Amino acid sequence: MLALILWRTLRPRPIIRGVVIGVYVVVVIGVLVISRFPRSTSQPDNVAAVETMLVDGRPTFVMLYSHFCLGCIAALPSVRELVNTLEAQNVDIDELLLDIHSDLGREARDRFEFEFTPTYILYDGTGNELLRGQSVFSVETIQRVLAESAAMRH
Repeated sequence: MLALILWRTLRPRPIIRGVVIGVYVVVVIGVLVISRFPRSTSQPDNVAAVETMLVDGRPTFVMLYSHFCLGCIAALPSVRELVNTLEAQNVDIDELLLDIHSDLGREARDRFEFEFTPTYILYDGTGNELLRGQSVFSVETIQRVLAESAAMRH
């Protein structure tokens, strides 16, 4: 409201109007993107629940992200496609998307030895880390690593 009053009173020059409108557009788009960033399908409530998820017998794909991170936002469609493809190929895998700024994310940062966003980690069903990186893994890489892990256990 204050911005509208100042706008009407000061009557800014056209270039300033363009900058102000641009800032408003960026803020609105940012709010929309942040509000649409998903949580994982089975979001745990605390670090103990995360630990339980990591050892439930199913592999777990973890994405540590920040809704302020443009790389995280840009990678989201690839993450969704990866998980959907794995499910379509009958790979039984848990998905855990953790916002590092949430209460749980702040607690989990130490657990996952977090350095920067985005971070992707693949765990086997017993809680052993199999793969870590800053770019989304390919379906083939995940399948190969899971197969190698299963072969080593037998």
